Amino acid sequence: MPFIRHYSKDRAVIELIYGKTDKQLKQLIEFLLQNRDNALVISTDLSHFYDLDSANRLDKYCLDGVYRKDLELLAQCQACGKAGVEAIVAIAKEQNLNIQLLDYRTSYDTNHDKSSVVGYMSACICIE
Repeated sequence: MPFIRHYSKDRAVIELIYGKTDKQLKQLIEFLLQNRDNALVISTDLSHFYDLDSANRLDKYCLDGVYRKDLELLAQCQACGKAGVEAIVAIAKEQNLNIQLLDYRTSYDTNHDKSSVVGYMSACICIE
């Protein structure tokens, strides 16, 4: 949010908080994306509090699921906001949109504690 506010001061921002949902979230995202001036950010952590090797293994389901647009792989993902990720990946698959993985990190990258990490991924889906 601070980056959006800094670089797009005049933009309206709508925050959605969701839990485990069904296709209503997907329908809402599809509606929002009909306006090509809208940008959508889905934010979630990946795995939580596993050792580094386990976190990397578990997070690979999310990374591969997003990159391959594979909802079966995503089903094994432990992201707390997985419903939003699944919704946008389903839309990308249906509309044949390209997904680019931008980065993957864990909390180990900043605190160097291998015993209990949280995973993070960034990806971009561009609609032209």
